[in-house]
Amino acid sequence: MTQAATPARQRMSIPEYLRFEFDAERKHEYADGEVLDMAGATGEHSLITMNLGAALHGALKGKPCRVYDGNLRVRIQNKAFYNYPDLQVICGQIPVRPR
Repeated sequence: MTQAATPARQRMSIPEYLRFEFDAERKHEYADGEVLDMAGATGEHSLITMNLGAALHGALKGKPCRVYDGNLRVRIQNKAFYNYPDLQVICGQIPVRPR
């Protein structure tokens, strides 16, 4: 399913956001009912992110932790907030929620 251009800001419930994001061509953050388009990054930003990811990957060698890039959506526990951090370190299993 293709998606038309979304308004810069839009309000919806968490279940609506999750359905919307599943079909979206671009990523969106969710903050307390507000859906926000995510901006693209500069080349400099991308280079810094990759360098930090490589350093973290090396530092975590042999540990039960992994470095993930900005394609993994995160929900801030006990908050109505979802985003895609540039990098994140997760130790142990990634909690998976049904779609």
